Amino acid sequence: MTNTGPFVPFAAIERGGIAESQHFGVAVLADSAGRRHGAWGDPEFVTFPRSALKPFQAVDLIESGALGAFGLNGEHLALACASHYGEPFHAERVTEWLGAIGASGEDLACGPALPGRLEMAHSYLRAGHGPSTILHNCSGKHTGFLTNARHCGCKAEGYQHPDHPLQQRYRAVFSRFLGSPADGLHWSRDDCTLPAPALSMLAMATAAARFLEEARSAADSAPARIVEAMRNHPLLVAGTGGVPQALGEALRGRVIAKTGAEGYMLALMPAEGLALTLKVADGNPRARDAALVEILRQVGIADDSAAAQLMARLAPDILDSRRQPVGLIRPTVPKAAT
Repeated sequence: MTNTGPFVPFAAIERGGIAESQHFGVAVLADSAGRRHGAWGDPEFVTFPRSALKPFQAVDLIESGALGAFGLNGEHLALACASHYGEPFHAERVTEWLGAIGASGEDLACGPALPGRLEMAHSYLRAGHGPSTILHNCSGKHTGFLTNARHCGCKAEGYQHPDHPLQQRYRAVFSRFLGSPADGLHWSRDDCTLPAPALSMLAMATAAARFLEEARSAADSAPARIVEAMRNHPLLVAGTGGVPQALGEALRGRVIAKTGAEGYMLALMPAEGLALTLKVADGNPRARDAALVEILRQVGIADDSAAAQLMARLAPDILDSRRQPVGLIRPTVPKAAT
């Protein structure tokens, strides 16, 4: 087989029994000590987790006291961790949250956007509405930072900049789970304007497993409350038909997923204390979801029945312009290396 560098086969797009396209990727399953419980490709591959970092970014919202001071709850935590589709219930809750802290969409540093699903965007435009920062998929996270600014007494303006006190607080939190200073990572900027670090697949999986370890150690800890919020409110974390909802229903909350841009995925397994990081080389989410299901099947988290159910929902048949099946997405993930 041709050398694919740090990647392994993840999924093939087949039409008429012939592989038309192929996707490659890398994944690792790890515990809080950094021990690998399965690897697909090179665990030391460095990339940007992007929005998969949102659970870490939400920690200080609780630990600062801001969540309690404003009477916020698990729905707000789920939104702080969300990459939402901009459905009406997302927009309503973000708008209400902003009102509760005396802010508006104009205070959000993320840019204006339309709803994330094409049909919703078309409907929104037909109704005469334009793009809004509240509809940006990261508006919940940004509202969380604004809430912290209000509570901590630091100026909200410029909260997205790396030298802002809120971003320095976030780096301190992330350092705690990394086990080393986050300043040592390579930092760039996310599409929503906030700072974005790059780190290895293994380092991210280990940090996430430590997040779970802290959650298990104290039911009232910030990680425990965040995990519970994401488990209880999967529709807020993404939206109708999204990965969190599908996993929650098929696996009864055993796996909590947080997607990141460019084909990244973080999957938390609280009962096992394990975290999976997954990245598709070409950034295509159709391969991400198919590979995730196959890896969960391989490691015994999803049985054959649950895996088939998840594939039907997350990687359905490819349809032609008459909505008839014409192809399929087939996972090609090899057996894990240890």
